[in-house]
Amino acid sequence: MSQNDQFSPNRKKTLTKGLITSGLFLLLLLPMGMIRGLIRERQQRKMEVVSEIGSKWGLEQQIKGPILAIHHTKENTVEYKDRDGKPHTRTETDPEVTYLIPENLRVKTNINPSIRNISIFETVIYNADLSMKGNFGDLKDRLYFLKPESIDWQKTELYIGLSDLRGLKSDSQIKVNGQNLSFSGSGAVDANFGSAVKTEIKTLAENGKLNFEIDFSVKGSERLSFVPLAKQNKFLATSNWSNPGFDGAFLPDTHEVKKDGFSAEYSISHLNRNLPETWKKEAKQDYELAAFGVSLLQLNDNYQKADRSAKYALLVIALTFLSFFFVELLNGLEVHPFQYVLVGVALCLFYVLLVAISEVLLFNYAYLISSLMILGMIWLYAKSVFGAFRLSTLVTVIMTGLYTYVFSIIQLEDRALLVGSLGLFCILALTMYFSRKVDWKSI
Repeated sequence: MSQNDQFSPNRKKTLTKGLITSGLFLLLLLPMGMIRGLIRERQQRKMEVVSEIGSKWGLEQQIKGPILAIHHTKENTVEYKDRDGKPHTRTETDPEVTYLIPENLRVKTNINPSIRNISIFETVIYNADLSMKGNFGDLKDRLYFLKPESIDWQKTELYIGLSDLRGLKSDSQIKVNGQNLSFSGSGAVDANFGSAVKTEIKTLAENGKLNFEIDFSVKGSERLSFVPLAKQNKFLATSNWSNPGFDGAFLPDTHEVKKDGFSAEYSISHLNRNLPETWKKEAKQDYELAAFGVSLLQLNDNYQKADRSAKYALLVIALTFLSFFFVELLNGLEVHPFQYVLVGVALCLFYVLLVAISEVLLFNYAYLISSLMILGMIWLYAKSVFGAFRLSTLVTVIMTGLYTYVFSIIQLEDRALLVGSLGLFCILALTMYFSRKVDWKSI
């Protein structure tokens, strides 16, 4: 009998074990898909809670303006025919509104955040104190296209856009040309402007110049944004929140983020955004293209991190199975396929524990506790399977390295792909190195 014939039963047995192990690995794709679905379901539940809190306190706020509403009349020439069919014309006047942006606008806002929760879910809410100062320049010069006699200064109004009116607090102070005013109600500007509050300027605009100082406070959730409608805009935002996210059409010219808060300054010209100086009520401006703001990010975004961790589950399961397979192969041991199933289920259970514990503790602590629980369980089980302390410890050390590697990846964002690729390269290199002396022909 030749050597090949002598070892063919062993090779057949090894091949069968490899195929069964590979099949079990593919079978574990089903529970991992269910676990990722669970993560998305819990994430959706959190979003519902955030929306519920926001609906009672105040949603994400977007501030637009202030802008002036100039009421005037427009003359239209109408052609008609009399009873004899002779053509005639007559002039009719229709009411019309023209909106005007400020010449200059300076906005200072201080955001005071806090955490609100329902059950185990939480979100960031805030009180924001805003101070607006600016002027509309010489109105008569800027409204040169309107006939002076067509303007009804008595109806002039000043609007400030506020995306959620429920968040407006009652301690507003408005001063126009040195005269104290107050918000008189809410109203609509155009189809895309959204909700707004207004104050009646009346004859204050008749002298042709308007200066304003407006102080008010709003309540909102998670994000505060602005639309820079003036010709020259300056914004200063400060807060004691240490983890801001600057987003939108513009980034701050200067900003500083410290442990005790942040500050950000913006300087934006009308040349930087595609919005007109004046427009009619029937116009539809795309304000969102010019919007910018700051989000109050939460460091413990446990669902996002858990989902990123679950993406590497197949790698952890595959390398754990590979470790068991090599230990079994090189030490003449035999691990039953059912024992592989139990190890695979334990590895899947890690992600369920991770999500559940991270809902009540910080993610890093949840990851540590979950990994220690699974590593301890698999170490004890491997010890009984292999019957050797050294081999079970070796497998556990390999798994510890895998969990540490995955943890380091999910802490990164911009360089996660680089670190992940280098890690996979090292893992493959180590696998090739330790398997180089295996006599595959005799197995």
